[in-house]
Amino acid sequence: MSRALNKEGNILDLTNLLARVKPSEKASFEFSFDENSEFAAPYKFVGAGLANLEARLDGDQIKLVGEIIVPMEFVCSKCGVSFEENLFVEVNEILTSEFDQEHFVISANKVDLDDIVNQLVIVNIPSRVLCKDNCLGVCSNCGKNLNEGACDCKIKFNEDNPFVKLADKFK
Repeated sequence: MSRALNKEGNILDLTNLLARVKPSEKASFEFSFDENSEFAAPYKFVGAGLANLEARLDGDQIKLVGEIIVPMEFVCSKCGVSFEENLFVEVNEILTSEFDQEHFVISANKVDLDDIVNQLVIVNIPSRVLCKDNCLGVCSNCGKNLNEGACDCKIKFNEDNPFVKLADKFK
């Protein structure tokens, strides 16, 4: 699996937080992904991402909150046009000292933020993206991008087609 690449590992030391010396520990860092990573396909990472994270005590739990912003190139699911947009990931995770499937693990009072960022970005990459909310897509007959204007197709429906009456309404 591809990982977020950083010159230094982003390990957050929670010793002072666990000892209740500090109310929180903050981390802010840029990261990038391997250009050849395929887990985002057909989308691409197009620049450095930014993670702003804060670990804080919440009763007996440690919560990791913040945001991750990743510039990406997406492909519209309706019309196939490529466009750049930031992927925003809201972080609201519980950190635990015991392994389970739902939370990230603290090991020796430290947590690997690179691993957390990597996993959260992967699971938040959308499976369907639109270039704009009112994207018209492409003509199913000729393939023209309908966002650029109407096509010249004269689609003929035979009388057995249940949509023949609807076709007349859109002429």
